[in-house]
Amino acid sequence: MPSEIQNELGCFTADFRDGYITVGGETFPSGFFFVNAMNEYHKPYNGDDSEDFEIAQKLLIMQTSGRAMRDELALGLFNPRHAEKLYDEILYKINAISRAKPFCYLDLDGESERCKQLFSDETANKISEYLRKRALFYNEDQTGWANHPLPRQSDISEFREGEALLQDYIKMIAFYEELGCGIDSAHQIGKAFVAALEAPVKRSEGNLMAMALQCIAEYRPHGFTVFDRDMRVNMEYVSVQKNKSASVISRRMTFERFGDFLLADFFEGLHVGHYPLLCGVCKRYFLQMTARHRKYCDGYAPDDTKGRSCVAFAARSKRLLAKELSADRPLNEIYNTRRGTIDKHVQRGKITLEQAAAAKRYIEKLHDKAEFDNDYFNNEYKEDMEQEAVYAAVGIKL
Repeated sequence: MPSEIQNELGCFTADFRDGYITVGGETFPSGFFFVNAMNEYHKPYNGDDSEDFEIAQKLLIMQTSGRAMRDELALGLFNPRHAEKLYDEILYKINAISRAKPFCYLDLDGESERCKQLFSDETANKISEYLRKRALFYNEDQTGWANHPLPRQSDISEFREGEALLQDYIKMIAFYEELGCGIDSAHQIGKAFVAALEAPVKRSEGNLMAMALQCIAEYRPHGFTVFDRDMRVNMEYVSVQKNKSASVISRRMTFERFGDFLLADFFEGLHVGHYPLLCGVCKRYFLQMTARHRKYCDGYAPDDTKGRSCVAFAARSKRLLAKELSADRPLNEIYNTRRGTIDKHVQRGKITLEQAAAAKRYIEKLHDKAEFDNDYFNNEYKEDMEQEAVYAAVGIKL
């Protein structure tokens, strides 16, 4: 990949080292951006048009002109009207992702300017002229390369510049065309992976990798993305500043497709024991980074007036639930007493197991009713739970 475009947005670049990823000068734990793509790009609309919502859906909707343009260029054709429409779609996508991670850490103004230059009339004319001349050299007997044993240097330089411009154009189209598909793939693969974690399997690096590959194969059996099976990535080792006095070696990966960046972040996370989980309170995905299995994230519990974290909210809810289920609660005390009487009558042979099961089902219904109907609990529950009343209701005679 040409070094002059490696740091441009159309070829996404990230540094990986020691379980961390750096994008745009900001560093996060490996796996962070994969999990973020499962949450941030799929926020539902909440009635506020000023907030970002359903970013992934917006990106998926705007992907028609890119494919048509790439098909035309493959045939050596260039339609300026299609190019104008494609440019408008790309600007729409840049605006849609502008406040989302990791794009908010990048120079999107510079990216917009680069798109403006690449999709300008001047560039369109250059590509059209290159395609026209290339067709002439391929098809015209009098001017074709077959009659030029030693091609003219001016022709070679002109063709190299034209082909480089054309490839930059195609890479830009492909990057934005795949953007929505890559995010959607990460979301679907991540959900399947989280569901697979419910199985009682040791969460070792090898097992996590096998589960991830299985989820990818089931979701997209022909490859990671819509184009082909291989991840398009260039890697180099670079020196990055660790602090004011020391530098370290880092793996710099440059991706032609954003979906490949997300998958690389996913696998790099698995390598160090980071993987996505679903919070039992807020129902958002979070990054598991410790050996201790967690069920809740550190974010804020939704609709909690006290502003507690999901962990604190869950702990409080468990304490309340334990209190509600305590044996000395009147509702439960009456139920437990009657259930104990039924068990004793079975042991003494006064009633059969079938009769006991019927009686227990009946008192469970009474208990559930009293749980949600305070008037019933205060006025009728105790009488209905008397031994004679219960046995009479299910047809037991002592």
